[in-house]
Amino acid sequence: MFKPYIQSQHVLLEAQHIPDACVKIYLRYLENNGYSSKTIYKYLGAVVHFSRWQRQRGCLCTEATPNDKTRFIELHLANCQCPKGFTTCKKSIAAALSHWLREVCQRHVVPPDRTDSDRLVMAFDSYLKNVAGLSSATRLYRRRYAMEFLEWLSTKSSIQLDSLTAENLSSFICQRAAEVSLASTTIIACSLSCFLRFLSTQGLCQIKPALCVPHPKLLYSLPTRKSLSTAELNQLFSAIDRDNPVGKRDYAIMRCLSDLGLRTSDVANLRLNDIDWHNEVLTINSGKSRRQIKLPMPGLLMGALIDYITDARPETQTHFIFVYHRAPFGKPVKTSTVRGVVRRAFVRAGFSLSQSQAHRLRHTLATRLLMNGTPLKIIADVLGHQCVDTTTRYTYVSQKALCSIGLPWPGRIA
Repeated sequence: MFKPYIQSQHVLLEAQHIPDACVKIYLRYLENNGYSSKTIYKYLGAVVHFSRWQRQRGCLCTEATPNDKTRFIELHLANCQCPKGFTTCKKSIAAALSHWLREVCQRHVVPPDRTDSDRLVMAFDSYLKNVAGLSSATRLYRRRYAMEFLEWLSTKSSIQLDSLTAENLSSFICQRAAEVSLASTTIIACSLSCFLRFLSTQGLCQIKPALCVPHPKLLYSLPTRKSLSTAELNQLFSAIDRDNPVGKRDYAIMRCLSDLGLRTSDVANLRLNDIDWHNEVLTINSGKSRRQIKLPMPGLLMGALIDYITDARPETQTHFIFVYHRAPFGKPVKTSTVRGVVRRAFVRAGFSLSQSQAHRLRHTLATRLLMNGTPLKIIADVLGHQCVDTTTRYTYVSQKALCSIGLPWPGRIA
């Protein structure tokens, strides 16, 4: 099975210790995702090299963990004495082993027995995803704080889930408030309120969370992330090389983020049929707000998308607009890829890493709309916010702008 990709006898001999079924799974994944023969050769060599190291330690490569991968790269490769022919490139090995751990090793992991708390939190996560429509990042911390509350509850034998009181909730919040910041306390309280709302829908709790969970009020402060000026935006777009297919894709992605203020997840999920090309209207099916939004498309954005789709986009069966130009070739890009496009553009344009976030483009659009006199409610609709208060965090009003609307002091000072 290795022979079409590997010629080194040392590597082929070592490869015999890897089960054919696992190799077949790995090869199918690489081939189906469009990896070239050269890349597959490197990745298979990396897996065999890793297998040799694991076998010398008395372990199996099919039962490896992320910690084994880290130790192999950081400890073994620095002093590798293996025969010539084994892959030693750290970048290739890191990528190859990430795929191996996910596609092969995780299939052999026996899931531990779940406790009642685990099952309850899993049901809570399903509620957050399918009913509340929250993003994976938001669901992550809400699951974490729900589990913290259940663990705290397990230490209080006198308190039962179906007989919670306001005093019980306050006790938990006060205990956590002494350990974390005010902002974290607010997030914990919000998560707990959502968890109690879920419990009440399941008939597991009769308490009304809106009345019982205290929500600390955060003091308002000006945002630390300033919007980009017109000159800075032009500098950012000029840093993208639009003479090649990847550059055309990256420029279109940046236009989606800056001209419409889309989230990175919304850009990654854009499909060809989301655009009304005749009327120049884009339909966003936002996964975070679970609402459909229709936005008019500026001319520069339309031109960038047409240029990419007609002249640079690879031939592919997917209906997603933005795809990979290398392995996995033709597959839809991920949200992390969109963020990477933005970071690279900022770096090439000479911005510092602290000011190179993708959300800064969304922040910039909100500010520019506000400075042009657009009502806050319309800005909220463009950004897909259900509450106008959320939109105020994206706006930045300079002191010069405040001076322009200041009224003269009435009368004279005595």
